[in-house]
Amino acid sequence: MVHGEAQVTRAERAPGVLFGEDLSTLPAEDVLSVFDDVPSSVVTADRLAGEGVPVVELLAASGLTASKGEATRLIRGGGVYVNNGRITDERSRLRSGDAIEGRLFVLRKGAKQNHLVKIG
Repeated sequence: MVHGEAQVTRAERAPGVLFGEDLSTLPAEDVLSVFDDVPSSVVTADRLAGEGVPVVELLAASGLTASKGEATRLIRGGGVYVNNGRITDERSRLRSGDAIEGRLFVLRKGAKQNHLVKIG
């Protein structure tokens, strides 16, 4: 009540954001508020243009995986998510249009390891 109705609404949405709701339909600010304490990195918009960036590259660059090979194995095993959507093809690429409001991605390894990728 002290923080206002908007903050209460965000807090109520947090479990859905963390546990399976499609993040691409949410406002970027809501996602940022829920994931404000997870590690993050920045990728330039020009890297996401055209063909985009391979998911395995982002996983390795973010530190969620030690290598692209580990990222590939995790994807094949069903343990990688982007914006809470499971990635099933190790050749998947991300483009600006796939980002939440064109601003960010939430990478997840397994059930609990998240990483925020901001487009800068």
